[in-house]
Formats: sequence, structure tokens, C-alpha cells
Amino acid sequence: MADLQTINIGNVVNDGLGDDLRTAFQKVNSNFSDLNDELTVTVVNLGTTGVGLFKEKSGSELRFKKLVSGTKMLLDEQDNNIIVNSTAPDAFIRIDTDSGSVLASS
Repeated sequence: MADLQTINIGNVVNDGLGDDLRTAFQKVNSNFSDLNDELTVTVVNLGTTGVGLFKEKSGSELRFKKLVSGTKMLLDEQDNNIIVNSTAPDAFIRIDTDSGSVLASS
């Protein structure tokens, strides 16, 4: 972000030392333009596979989808991570489906 420009208001009213009106408003416009550029937010879900977490932007609020644990799955929230754990001892080598289970090799 560029440095914000300060309008010179002089020492006392109409002393001729401050910025003229045109210069003052050029600084105001430049400041607002810089602030607008700084406040623009773009959200990107990274990667080419998986499900994105970003849902929508509502006003100045960014909304994300909530992670919810499922059957035999736990979410362990840490400061910078969410760890997916399972309560089933073979959950990451066996895939359960509606019609049975499949063992994963390596």
C-alpha cells in the first residue's frame, strides 16, 4: 500500500500556507483509491482436487463451509491445523460402502 498523503492545512485559517482545494482533493482521491485497493479481497480454494471450503462473501464477511465429523471420524482442531482421525482401527485401509467394504492396498 502506498503511503497515505496528508493534506497541508497551514498554520491558521487562510494563511496561504496550506494545500489549495484542488491539491487537497487530489490527495483525498488518491488516499481512497489506495484504501480501496488494499481492501479488495480475493478468495481461492487451492489445489485441483477436493472440495473447496469457501462459501460466499456477504458484505464485509467471508463465509466458509463448516467441517463436520462423520461416523467413526473425528476432527481434532489445533492452532493452525485440523487433523482427521478415526475411531475405527482400520479406517484408513478399509473403505466402507453401502454394499460392503473394500480393502485399500498401499
